[in-house]
Amino acid sequence: MMKNAAVIVSIAALPIALAAPLRAEVVGSESAPPAAVAESAPAPHPIITRVAALIDTLGAHGIAVDSEADAAALVECVARQADPFARVFDADAFAHVREKQAGWDYHTGYRFTVKNGVPFIAGLPGAGVPALRIGDEVTHIDREPAANLTIGDVLARIRGHSATTIALTIRRDGASFTAEVARVREPLPSIETAEVWPREIGYARINGLYRSETGVVLALLNEWNAGSLAGGILDLRGAGGDDIAGAAALAEPFASPGSLLFSVRDRDDNDLNSFRASGDTRAIGLPLMVLTDETTTGAAELFAAVASDSLRGVLTIGRPTAGDPGIRDGIELPGDGTLYIAVRRIVTGNGAILDGRSGSAPNLRVDSRSARIDYEPADQPDRRERLAVEALDRELRDRVRGDAVLQRALDVVLGLKALNIRAGGAH
Repeated sequence: MMKNAAVIVSIAALPIALAAPLRAEVVGSESAPPAAVAESAPAPHPIITRVAALIDTLGAHGIAVDSEADAAALVECVARQADPFARVFDADAFAHVREKQAGWDYHTGYRFTVKNGVPFIAGLPGAGVPALRIGDEVTHIDREPAANLTIGDVLARIRGHSATTIALTIRRDGASFTAEVARVREPLPSIETAEVWPREIGYARINGLYRSETGVVLALLNEWNAGSLAGGILDLRGAGGDDIAGAAALAEPFASPGSLLFSVRDRDDNDLNSFRASGDTRAIGLPLMVLTDETTTGAAELFAAVASDSLRGVLTIGRPTAGDPGIRDGIELPGDGTLYIAVRRIVTGNGAILDGRSGSAPNLRVDSRSARIDYEPADQPDRRERLAVEALDRELRDRVRGDAVLQRALDVVLGLKALNIRAGGAH
């Protein structure tokens, strides 16, 4: 029963921990009057009484509840009555959560693109393996075949959770070799890859909207807009970030001047902050496709939610987001552990509530990738001349092959281009 007491203490302290942020805002730094200290302690919460009785009952049947894991599970069970996705982390795990939100991770520094289901090196780090070059085809990642992959698959294999090495098998000019590449803990760039595809289509894979790189994604969209591209694809699958204000700034050029983008509220529905389109930002007329899935979180998820709710000329495509658009914080628990729980909620301009109970649904849902990738054989030397438009179409097909969400986004952009439509009118 002594060990079980630790579980009871963790559960008993949970209501106090959950109330702490609210008390801090209302009371501030003032201490309670002496008379309040002398008052008798309130009766235990009914949940505490029931949990204590349950532990005693289990103990009577020889079932012990005495580990830290048991305590964390019980705390999560109670906390999930308020937030279905609340979690208890130890100190190291929670530090990793915070670092990842800010963009820190273990990665190689190389940038990649995918053509016809095969990854190629698209960018080099400042200090990398001298033998590797831009344009190298990656045939194996850690000696596993690298065919039939999307860009998300490639990044998941390339990145890790510690300072290890990864083997990349490279094919160049008909010859192959393997290079060992180190994973280093460094901040990720907000933009993983940015390209202009045939038929004047911009594509960018985003790692996150980070406060350390405020404005770089917006700068890219302005560049595409100034270049009169037919449309852009912003791939937020797997993206996160901690720059809530940056999400508002990214949304502003697509919003009506003076309109409410979103407000941040506490659990009692009191406004903490509001973000509006000031009208001072130059409007972007570029049709924009925003790709999302269940790994879209943080500031990237917040932007996607606003985009699907009220932005002009923006279409969200893919699957619902993670349900954590920057609304959760860590609350230290007595003894050990941090409870990661929704302490705020977001309300969009049109009244959609983001409280962590579900993700944001895209405007156009596409549930999965293509059933299979139909590879096209590499061009064989012959005496026939291929029309330039055929070459462009082949390159576009190579970019989206096997990725149903990306394929749908490309189809929409090409349809708008065929109709000569831009978000701000015809061009």
